[in-house]
Amino acid sequence: MKTMSPNCTFDLKEGVNETTDQVKDFAVKIGNKFGSGYQSASRSVKRIKNSLDDSIEDVRHGIRERPLTAVAGATLGAFAIGVLAGWLASSRRSS
Repeated sequence: MKTMSPNCTFDLKEGVNETTDQVKDFAVKIGNKFGSGYQSASRSVKRIKNSLDDSIEDVRHGIRERPLTAVAGATLGAFAIGVLAGWLASSRRSS
């Protein structure tokens, strides 16, 4: 049976160490890419949430200041949707 020379063993250990270091570096780079993507998505979600909260607060404020206008607008919107739905339903029956 052949025995390995000390030089060959050292070279093998050195190669394994280099490969391990490369794998670790690659894992860190991939982790940073995914981490930064996650952070970016998280920031975007927080911005959207804040924007929606502001919009909801603006609508609430408008309803408190002009409740009759808000009710009239909602009624008009519901009426328009009803007319559109009725028109679509009648046009399908006649086809």
